[in-house]
Amino acid sequence: MIRVEGLVKSFAKQRVLDEVDLQVKDGEILVILGESGSGKSVLLRHLIGLEVPDQGKVFIKDVDITVLPESKLLKVRRDIGYLFQDGALYDFMSVEENVAFPLLEHTKISEKEAYQKVHELLEMVGLSSAKTKLPSELSGGMRKRAALARAVVLGSKIVLCDEPTSGLDPIKSREISDLIKEVSRRFKSTMVITSHDMMNAFRIADRLVLLKNGKIRIEGSPRDLKESKDSFLQEFLTDQYS
Repeated sequence: MIRVEGLVKSFAKQRVLDEVDLQVKDGEILVILGESGSGKSVLLRHLIGLEVPDQGKVFIKDVDITVLPESKLLKVRRDIGYLFQDGALYDFMSVEENVAFPLLEHTKISEKEAYQKVHELLEMVGLSSAKTKLPSELSGGMRKRAALARAVVLGSKIVLCDEPTSGLDPIKSREISDLIKEVSRRFKSTMVITSHDMMNAFRIADRLVLLKNGKIRIEGSPRDLKESKDSFLQEFLTDQYS
């Protein structure tokens, strides 16, 4: 589904990604871990073509998106849902209008059909009663739910989530993490998530990778990482739980 080969990215003189190789299987939930500034979000943005690598390739369904012209890249992006860290909802639109926007913009279904689908999705994410509210009237957790609904409304088989529990309290973080897992399983979506939320990452991930100095230091199942004796991983876990 997703394959990264020899990905290199630098900003000024700082190499943020250093020959990263990564594969994401169909239907899996992969969580990318790392310290602040480790390149997690930069790697995620490469998967949707928002960043152009200095070297390397990114394949989505065997198509190298790093060489696509903008017109073809836009078509690839329509099949990828993206949950931004801050939600990136349109402030002047209600919740239902935000979620309906991709359907009305990129499909030919009627407005009635679009809103029927939106209302079903909002019920699934627990926002039926908030459908007419503006983003400014929502709590942080509700904004995340609305943004997740918008990310999957087109039926995307790939969904990228950038720090989906950032800024939330432990209870809301767990709820959003559980919802992401539920959405992944229900829609059979492949999820790639950047996170600093170790507890929930280990709960929902099929596989995790840990970045250090622009490289993948370790990868494996939650059990693999818990049993690893890697010194940096142990230090990272200690810092997260202290």
